[in-house]
Amino acid sequence: MPLNERLCTILRFITFNIRHALGLDEQIDLKRVISVIADSYADVVALQEVDRYMSRSGNIDQAAEIARELQMEWRYAASLRHGRSEYGNAILSRYPIEEDEVIFFPGEKERRSLLNVKLRTDKGTMWALTTHLGVTERDRARQMPMLMTQLAKVKSKAILMGDFNMESNHPLMQRIVGLGWKELEQGCATVIGGGTIDHLFIQGIECGYKVYTIPTEASDHNPVMVEI
Repeated sequence: MPLNERLCTILRFITFNIRHALGLDEQIDLKRVISVIADSYADVVALQEVDRYMSRSGNIDQAAEIARELQMEWRYAASLRHGRSEYGNAILSRYPIEEDEVIFFPGEKERRSLLNVKLRTDKGTMWALTTHLGVTERDRARQMPMLMTQLAKVKSKAILMGDFNMESNHPLMQRIVGLGWKELEQGCATVIGGGTIDHLFIQGIECGYKVYTIPTEASDHNPVMVEI
C-alpha cells in the first residue's frame, strides 16, 4: 500500500469486558455482544471475561463464536482452566496475527493474564496487548510490576487495552504512563454504577486519535473504542 494511503487509513480498536455475555437484564446473550462489536466496525477487539465451554454460558466457545460471526482471526489466554472449561481474555483481528504470547499473573482469588499479539496492519506492524487485572488492591500491587516488565520489552508501535480495575489517577496506573505509554483518555464511565476502569494506552503511535465509550446493555461494562 502506498505511503499516502497508509497515512489515511483509520484503524479502530475496541476493549470490552463482556462478562461472559451476561447483560444488564441478567440474560446470557452472545449475539447481543457480537452486534455491539459489529456495529462499531472495529478492526481489532480486546475482550475480557470470555468463557470457553463453561456451563453458565451454554458450554460454547465464546471466543471462537464471536470470531466466526465477525470473520476475524483470534487468540485466547485462559486465565482460569478447569478441565475443558476456560475463562480469560481474547484478541480478535481483521488483520493477520503473526505472533502471540501469553503471560500469567498470580492472584489470590484468580490467576490473571496478559495476551500479546503481533499484527500486520495497513499502517504497518504493531503489537496489541490486553489484560484484566485483579479486583483487590493486593492482587493488583503484585500484578502491576509483572505487567511493567512485559511493557518495557515492547519497543515498537503498540496498543494496550483492558480492564485494569483502577481509575486513571491511581498510582499504579501512573506507572504505565511513566514508562512512556500514552493513555487515551475519554472521560466517561466505563462500568455500570460509575467509574472508569477500562483503559487504552499507546506507544510509538504519533498520529491523531478519537476515543469514546459505546453505551450498551450487553454487559456491565461499556466498550471503549479508539480510532487511530
